[in-house]
Amino acid sequence: MMQNWRIKEGSDYEAKEIFKDYSKIIKDHFRDTNQLSILDIGCATGELIYFLQNDLKTSGYLYGLDINNDFIENARERFSSSNINFQVGDAVDYDLNYKFDVVTASSIITCFDEPHEFLEKMLNHLDKRGVAIISSIFNEYDVEVRIKHKLPGHNEWRSTFNLFSLKRVEEIVNDIGYNCEITEQIIPFDIPRDMQNPGRAWSVMLNGVRCNTNVLQLIWNIKVLKITAKDNLF
Repeated sequence: MMQNWRIKEGSDYEAKEIFKDYSKIIKDHFRDTNQLSILDIGCATGELIYFLQNDLKTSGYLYGLDINNDFIENARERFSSSNINFQVGDAVDYDLNYKFDVVTASSIITCFDEPHEFLEKMLNHLDKRGVAIISSIFNEYDVEVRIKHKLPGHNEWRSTFNLFSLKRVEEIVNDIGYNCEITEQIIPFDIPRDMQNPGRAWSVMLNGVRCNTNVLQLIWNIKVLKITAKDNLF
């Protein structure tokens, strides 16, 4: 089986542009970040929450959740010097009995056939004064698409690029009692195609705009959803 490109050795990594976008949203929301608690859902090998810990200089409660045991073990090994609690868990079936200042979910909502349970569980773990951030592909048209694919070296069909309507996601968030502010991430540089890792995206120019594409022949730009409670007066 092909080795997963996410599994790495050592704590060195290159911070993605989306990591910096998350940090800016959090810094803009809070006056002080040095005690923030953070939950990262679908944390994979832990690079986002590790980056946020260092960039925000927070010593608060930090928790990374992912269903993939190999990813969690890799995160624990690479970032063992941090105080991040990395645990295996399902993004729609967990209860941490804790309200976090920040809840993040990067490119994970597309793995589910329906978004409601994921969003409800996520926002149930958010403090009313806090901020949740979701980055993913979404459909600007009111149409939803389920996609299954199988990569070389894998036997199972996977659903990791399901496309939800932005309109419906906003409606779900509003019904739960939250506001949703949407921006679009435009990568400021070209991402080359990695021929050794067919699951990774690369950039193409479309009508003068840099977009993402992949082996599924999808074309997209990442949408970033900033979610706050409707009665947030912080």
